Amino acid sequence: MVSLYTLLARPRHTLGSGGVTDRNQKGHERMKKLVLTTIAAGLAATILTGCATNPENVSLGAVTGNMTPEVLTLNQRYEDMLRHMAYTNDVNGRMFWEDLGRTWYTDHPSRLNPIEIVSVSGKPH
Repeated sequence: MVSLYTLLARPRHTLGSGGVTDRNQKGHERMKKLVLTTIAAGLAATILTGCATNPENVSLGAVTGNMTPEVLTLNQRYEDMLRHMAYTNDVNGRMFWEDLGRTWYTDHPSRLNPIEIVSVSGKPH
């Protein structure tokens, strides 16, 4: 199998082990024209048709292809998912710092002190 690089970039005299015959050269030129024509046709089709969709397209195929284009999950839009993820990350961050306070015993004052310490944080002991 001949690669696109071999067809377009490498010199003809390096194709094959015994050099290029007239038959190989004609096949090579035909293949090169075919590849270039295919690339040009694909590029022209992309430019002429564009990549945007028509919002007025309410055909059966367009509707059944994506029944809920604005919904990402079963019941949430993309914006709802972003808000939910931001809220979850915020809560997880606050829980992390609270857990770290419990780990280092900084979530409440020491109970070894004989004098009762008044809680000013609003958090009951």
